[in-house]
This record gives sequence, structure tokens and C-alpha cells, in this order.
Amino acid sequence: MNYAPVIVFTYKRPKHLHNLLLSLEQNIESKFTDLFIYIDKADNPQDKSYNDEVINTANKEWNFKSIKIVVREKNFGLKNNITSGIDEIISKYEKAIVLEEDLEVSISFLNYMNTSLSTYRSNKKVWHISGYSQSTIYNNLTSSYFGQEMNCWGWGTWNDRWVNIHKNFKNNLKNLDSREIEKFNFYGLNKNNYNQILLNENNTISTWAIFWYQTIFLNGGLCLNPSKSLVKNKGFDGSGEHKSTNNFYEIIKVNDNYDIKLPKNVKKSIFYENLLKFEYFKYNIKNYFLYHLKKFSKKKV
Repeated sequence: MNYAPVIVFTYKRPKHLHNLLLSLEQNIESKFTDLFIYIDKADNPQDKSYNDEVINTANKEWNFKSIKIVVREKNFGLKNNITSGIDEIISKYEKAIVLEEDLEVSISFLNYMNTSLSTYRSNKKVWHISGYSQSTIYNNLTSSYFGQEMNCWGWGTWNDRWVNIHKNFKNNLKNLDSREIEKFNFYGLNKNNYNQILLNENNTISTWAIFWYQTIFLNGGLCLNPSKSLVKNKGFDGSGEHKSTNNFYEIIKVNDNYDIKLPKNVKKSIFYENLLKFEYFKYNIKNYFLYHLKKFSKKKV
């Protein structure tokens, strides 16, 4: 098999990076895999010691076919570090697997990713291969499905799809009707999607993944997901640049199964889409009541 390169992006969390590389190393495919580690430069004195530890961690002996470490000479920021790094590698190798430092993967992650990238290479309906899937929906150990929503926690794609993102680093949804915006917001259940586009537009935030999702959405692309996640995000400790303690997407145990069957029919799974709709509905209802309970408690005080 022609193995895809793995690109890891990191900044100031050496323990997270160590755990990610250790989990990748447990994949038997690691010794056939070219690894690229992009380390952004610390932009303040408080982060420098952690940034130095990250560099030391990256330079340890890891079991990969080859390792190239790119230490940025200035602070690129998360968005520029990731997008320029992907551009550089994917243009040369035609495909890539992308990870950030706060992730950990299962022992079957590289097998699933490489098999999927090979299987759907020529099918232009498929734009994104995800190693993640929510833990609360039906978790069949040996199946996978196509869906609309993109997840950037351990993913892969091909150069001929990725290059389209450069036309989409702006709000290309504003002329769509309300029904299409609702669809982009996962049928109105995840309003954070379009809100991120708007926040980037007015320079409140600077992120990249929402524009990759916009690119996929506007091209009618599909995203492949395992029914049980092969990736977990360990960044819910609030240690990252974009801090989060949200456990809605949390994974306790990853799927180590090697025998994950890929769909022969490349079409969206209505079954899984309805399951995910239900999970978002429960999440929104819970947040609604918690929000109003908090407001009621403040009034009483």
C-alpha cells in the first residue's frame, strides 16, 4: 500500500504530543509512514518553556519510516500553521492524514485511514475521511458511514479536494437562502457552524476548520466516519489555545478493531444522520434548561 504521510501540528503541550506520538507508534503501519511535525513558535515568554519541551519531545526517537520536524521561525498562529503545513505536504504526496497535538488514536487508526483514502481516491463525492465519531450514537465496531458534517479530529483528504479551500476562506454562504443555511447548521441543530463563519468574517476569531467544512458543503461532498471512534480528544482539560471543557464530543475508549467495513454505496446514511440529529436535540434541550436554571438561580440571589 502507498501510505499517506501523517502531519502533526503542535505548539505548547508536550505531554499531549508525547501521548499522541505514542499512540501513533502503536499502529503497525507507523514504520511505513512518513511523519511531519509542525511546531509553531511561542508568541509570549510564558509559553516558551512549554514550546521548548514540545521541540524536545518531537526530537525523541519515534518508530516511523521518516520524521521531519519543522520549527516555525515566527508565530504563525493555529490557522496559518495548519493550512500552510497541509498545503506543503499534500501538494507533494497528493494525500495526507492530519492530527493536532491533543488527540490520541487507536491501534487501527492508520489502517482505517489509509484503506479509506485508497478506496475512495477516485470517487469525487468523497471529500473527507474522519477517524472520529460521537460516542453517544450507535457504535458498531466494524462499520462506517457517510454523513454531511465534517470533523477535524484525526482526518485525511486528497490534494485535488483540499486545494478548493483557498477559494473559501471567506463567507461564501451569505447569498444562500435560509434553508441552505439551516442545512449547513445541521438542520438548525448546530448553529455554531454558520456563527463561526460570521465570527471569522468580523475578525473576532481566526479558525480554519469551519472553512474546510464550508468547502465540502458547497461542493456537495461527503465525509466518511467510523461507527465507533478511532480517535479521542484529550484537550478538554482547557490547556489549548482555543480552550474547551465541553464533554459532548468526549470519547472514553477508542475502537481498536481492524475489520472496519467501508460502504460500497457512496451516499449519506439517513440512519446515522437521524441518530446524530437526536443527539444534538438532546444536547440543545439540556443546554436550554441549564441556561434558564442558571438565570433563575441568579435572580433568587
